Amino acid sequence: MSFCWVPGCSTGYRHSKGSHIFTPPTDKLKCQKCAQVVPRMDKDLTKISRICDSHFAKNLVIKVDKFSIQISN
Repeated sequence: MSFCWVPGCSTGYRHSKGSHIFTPPTDKLKCQKCAQVVPRMDKDLTKISRICDSHFAKNLVIKVDKFSIQISN
């Protein structure tokens, strides 16, 4: 189970349900900007950190994927 990196967030714990977890940006500059938005002194934001969808604007999170499978005969 992954836990949200944002201080005070309970996503990932037993009582939290329905959240989506995202990895930080792989681009170093974007990752640094992300870490600046959520200042945390005790842990750095790394590639193994996770941030849940509750910290993003609802219009920025797509929770439904559409797949199209084409079968050729």
